[in-house]
Amino acid sequence: MADDEGVRRRDVLKGLGISGAVAGIAATTIPPVQEAEAQTAAQPHAHPVARAGQSADGFRFFTPQEATVVVALVDTLIPKDDVGPGGIEAGVPIFIDAWCARTRSGKTFDQLSSADRITALKDIEAGRAEFAQVPARTFFSLLLQNTMEGYFADPMYGGNRNGAVWKMIGFPGAIGIYGEVIEEYRNKRYDVEPKSIQDLS
Repeated sequence: MADDEGVRRRDVLKGLGISGAVAGIAATTIPPVQEAEAQTAAQPHAHPVARAGQSADGFRFFTPQEATVVVALVDTLIPKDDVGPGGIEAGVPIFIDAWCARTRSGKTFDQLSSADRITALKDIEAGRAEFAQVPARTFFSLLLQNTMEGYFADPMYGGNRNGAVWKMIGFPGAIGIYGEVIEEYRNKRYDVEPKSIQDLS
């Protein structure tokens, strides 16, 4: 990815202020009379967030509150289902956090019910939500781009954990030489263990 794209990503996330921005989401999507119900609604995922530490789930850039919001956003965009892993299982929040760490910069989204999260994201995508720092559509575009990148990226960047998404879609990864197996797999699915760039180094 080009350096200027990384700078734009950092500037938008830093200028937006993840926690403050998503607090505004609820104000545009949840009527006051529904707040009590939303507070007690069951959440689709309970993802404990670690701020520092050496584990794969450690966040280096986002504060605990910000990380919780990012986890909820990614979980809503790519939920886990019977077909394959969701954005959480693929490590997408860690991917987004890692990109931000490289360049630093009412009710929050993670507190909404599943239905209200979807409504909120639709409002953001359509530009109906209002953010002080950046246009709602810009935020959604960046969020979706980061989520998709993290979902399909080489695992060495922190997303697509253990190549789970590559396995799901049958992508062999960074393997670049097929000459020796062309006849073996002619007219057949090339079903092999995906290789990360790191696996080839």
